[in-house]
Amino acid sequence: LDITGPITVECWLKPSIDYPSTPPEWRGLLTKGYSNEESYGLSYACWTGELHFAIRDGGNRYAAITRMELKSGIWYHIAGTYDGDTIRLFVNGLMVASATHHGSIIPNDMPLWIGRGGSGNRSFNGVIDEVRISNKARY
Repeated sequence: LDITGPITVECWLKPSIDYPSTPPEWRGLLTKGYSNEESYGLSYACWTGELHFAIRDGGNRYAAITRMELKSGIWYHIAGTYDGDTIRLFVNGLMVASATHHGSIIPNDMPLWIGRGGSGNRSFNGVIDEVRISNKARY
């Protein structure tokens, strides 16, 4: 899971509550590491309603970001890709955000977190299914 080049990170999720919500915290959906040390990940900023797919190439974090509500009881397919030049974020098969960046993803020795951030009580309130991480930019 220490992917340094092209990557796709994807999952299906179904929230149990409506997002955005309080308290103002991150909700990790699928992250390798956490906080300032994540290699890559899908996360949700509860206070702004922003969905992120981010990579880190050392000390810098680069992300494709979109604002969206996640409604309770509805399934969403979320995917993030990076091909070495562009970070892309997809929701239900449609590209909703992109950002240009050229570089390698920095690996780390931290676990892969599914449904929570690595630093405590930042759990996603809902179901996450069909997680897939691959070393190809599939979309």
